[in-house]
Amino acid sequence: SLNSVLDDNRLLTMPNGERIQFGSNVNFIFETDHLRFASPATISRLNMIFLSEEDVDTKPLITSWIRKQPDVVQGSLESWFEEIFHKAMDWIYKGNKAFAIDTTKMGMVSNVLGHMSRREAPPGEEAP
Repeated sequence: SLNSVLDDNRLLTMPNGERIQFGSNVNFIFETDHLRFASPATISRLNMIFLSEEDVDTKPLITSWIRKQPDVVQGSLESWFEEIFHKAMDWIYKGNKAFAIDTTKMGMVSNVLGHMSRREAPPGEEAP
């Protein structure tokens, strides 16, 4: 039961009967978009932070990512995000476009930044 690992004994019993003891230095973080299947016992053992999508701004994440890129491309990236990316995101979300997989704005931005981080280097240059 997950509840036993969340209370003071910090012992997780697996479906096969195996038991795993967690030390006091181990913490768990759960992220969910609903609490539909959480029992009152589970809820009472957790601290919760609710972040409404309207309250989460993606710009600090983007700015942080841009600052980690080579100096020579930072200006171009800032322009691209301001002039194209944010407008495209607004168009997608305001138009209620359907996604194959439900995602949040923060999730979409994280995916885009992940893909951009793995970009191919131009011929003759080393990949980042």
